[in-house]
Amino acid sequence: MLGKERAEKILKEAIGYSSCDEVEVFITGGKHWLTRFANNYIHQNVVQKDYSITAKVIKGKKVGIASCNVFHGEYLKDVILKAEEVLRNQLDDPNAVSLFAGREYTEIKDGYDEKTINFTPEESAREVEKVVNKCKKKDLTAAGTISFGDNVVTLMNSRGNFTYHSWTDASFTLTAIDAEGGTGWSDHYGTSIDEIDVNALAGIAIEKALLNKKPVELTPGEYTVILEERAAGSLLMFLNSLGFGALSYQEGRSFMTGRMGTKIMGDNITIIDDFSRKEVPGLPFDFEGVPRQKITLVEKGVAKNVVYDMKTAAKDGTESTGHALPPPATRGPLPLNLVLLPGEKSREEIIKDTDRAILITRFWYDNVVDPKKTIVTGLTRDGVFLVENGQITKAVNNMRYNNSILDAFSHVSELSCTIKSAGKWGVNVACPAMKIERFNFSGRSA
Repeated sequence: MLGKERAEKILKEAIGYSSCDEVEVFITGGKHWLTRFANNYIHQNVVQKDYSITAKVIKGKKVGIASCNVFHGEYLKDVILKAEEVLRNQLDDPNAVSLFAGREYTEIKDGYDEKTINFTPEESAREVEKVVNKCKKKDLTAAGTISFGDNVVTLMNSRGNFTYHSWTDASFTLTAIDAEGGTGWSDHYGTSIDEIDVNALAGIAIEKALLNKKPVELTPGEYTVILEERAAGSLLMFLNSLGFGALSYQEGRSFMTGRMGTKIMGDNITIIDDFSRKEVPGLPFDFEGVPRQKITLVEKGVAKNVVYDMKTAAKDGTESTGHALPPPATRGPLPLNLVLLPGEKSREEIIKDTDRAILITRFWYDNVVDPKKTIVTGLTRDGVFLVENGQITKAVNNMRYNNSILDAFSHVSELSCTIKSAGKWGVNVACPAMKIERFNFSGRSA
């Protein structure tokens, strides 16, 4: 791990090489181990250690950016010189803003777990062995991954701002496969290897795989559905990219544009961005060094806020909320730690209180159809089941969904009392399971 003292020394040295009006340098990276298994045996063990350094230089209204993944000796000086060369060949940016002068941010003390970073490939193999043995006993084949590692983001600029944060992560995925093609799936995403209970996760995937046989075919149309946490999280991921950032809002591309302060979802939907929640751990500052704020994006169905970086904030005459992405940040700011607040019932209670619905484990091959209307499409996978009179009765064929997320989130009748975490595209989300009364399937899938 790149420690705080060494990081500060490297960043100071880099800044000293520049003659520009303002200079900012940040380092990201870490070390990660991955064990991959399929067909009931481990077929890959890899470790990757990779850090990168990015320099941003400003002179007048010109901005230059350069990066590299070696930052010792002449390489460190070279990344600054390359950024300055880029700057000299740039046109003036009329929207360029000065670097952030810095202020105190909330440090996260418990994000780095020593046991996780000291976990060994041999220990990973023993965890995989438990899973494989459980699957073999049920005549199933196991495939999946177990991964863990550490991460660091540190930033310094010529206006005296210095930030540093390190953390660990650990994840597990499992697909249990029946000889007839039925599959079941489970996963976990968190900050500590101790959070991963492979026996419990194997049990979930195995149960789904054993039930996922001889699926009945349902015709396309509108159905009541119960989305498990991962399926609900996929929709939240897309909703985030389609409109919670200030740039898309300002450019009229966001579903929030012109609707701030109005009802856009159901009363039971509240969505926040909060880096300090353990379910969605994040940076306490952004990639401009601005302290990250907790933001309520949607409150009881009403559009409340979008998130800002320094450039979009200047345009709207407000302050950055601390949501800048790494430069050049062409997408503008974005929430990275989303939570859809839970309800009161357990997932099991929601199922028990349902006369008829389709229970969905997760989606894949998702794509945007209409960004302004938040229409997305994708396929179900690894466990679709019919719920009848409060019981899961049989498997259902996979289907293609085609829905407006805003419409789906306007017809949520129940939310589970627990939330589950997921990470993708650099974004962490935590979602409850949700029962949606109107959900459209446009076709069948193999």
